[in-house]
Amino acid sequence: MIRWGALLMLMLYCSMGKGQTNEWEASIYSVLLGSNNTHVIIQAPKVFSEPQDLIVSISFRYAQSMAIVLRKEQQVRTDGSQLLIYDFNLPPGKYQAFIDISSPSLPHYSIALPYTLTLAPGALAVSDIFFSYESPPTSIPRKPILTGRLDPSLKYCSFYLEIYSPKVRPLTARAVLYREKEKGASSKSYTSLQQVNRVLGRGGDKMIFNGQLEIGILSEGTYLLELLIYEDDLLLIEKSAYFVVDWQSKTEIFNKLDRSIEMLQYMTSFSVIERLKKIEDGAQQREAFLQVWSDRYGAAAEEQMIRYYKKLFEANRRFGKEGWYSDRGRIFIEYGEPDKQKQVRTAKNTRIYWEYSDWNLSFWFENGCLVPTR
Repeated sequence: MIRWGALLMLMLYCSMGKGQTNEWEASIYSVLLGSNNTHVIIQAPKVFSEPQDLIVSISFRYAQSMAIVLRKEQQVRTDGSQLLIYDFNLPPGKYQAFIDISSPSLPHYSIALPYTLTLAPGALAVSDIFFSYESPPTSIPRKPILTGRLDPSLKYCSFYLEIYSPKVRPLTARAVLYREKEKGASSKSYTSLQQVNRVLGRGGDKMIFNGQLEIGILSEGTYLLELLIYEDDLLLIEKSAYFVVDWQSKTEIFNKLDRSIEMLQYMTSFSVIERLKKIEDGAQQREAFLQVWSDRYGAAAEEQMIRYYKKLFEANRRFGKEGWYSDRGRIFIEYGEPDKQKQVRTAKNTRIYWEYSDWNLSFWFENGCLVPTR
């Protein structure tokens, strides 16, 4: 039986100045690409202001050994918008994978990560699960989703799995989408939402199991996609992958984009905000807004954007319609939930006290306004 390593997600970090990092995102998938069985995808942190000449080096070494089993090096010219994709055919074993990215004009990036491939010839095998916003692909998606966080505003998402069966046999497949009932619970605590059933044929070669998920109707939460391969009623292989839908926060952000741009005050300059506000075309304004986040956070832009606005929207719910702009909202956004709170009645009104032990800070508020302390 073939055991394929799970998708390995990693970030390559490089300091770009005080308080800033630039993140390269890379993934290793097990695949069935003819003679290749390992698929390495590298994504730049952002679109560069001008094309860059990169030297990309990927090598696999046996674990606890300095001997290189396989190595590829390529010089590429990219503006950062393309995925860099490399295929390998590895013998069974435990490996350390090394990825190096260098350029005359950019800092050097490198990472090492483990990878295991176990093989029993002639057995049934499957690839890892790929997600994509493309229509159900008939080959490995050109633009797979690497983050595990889906954008439900795009309404549909496709999944893709490759199956290799050297033995001729009738195979069927089932895809079941579950939603998590309780945070941190096992798959048994998920409720079934959507199913796709397919007759794959009689094997003897590579087969594809693909389909489309309607994510536009999903509520915010964590989901599990389970793919099951059967011979008659006998379950042969079970493959699963998790993803997150963050619908509600993204809806709030983009439904009133002008307001969201105004709310950027805690993370960017007023000149950037004014530039965004002057863009009249809605699609161009949205693209420029997203670029601000991408320039600052690279591959983590969407996650950081949602985290930022969740705090601001929560401040509005707690402290009023423009709570994010209030004194209490500003402190809450900056430091989070206070460790201690109390109300003190005075002759004229009530004062509110907040304390943050880890920061060694405390604040007094009166009529919703910060009270200066000496």
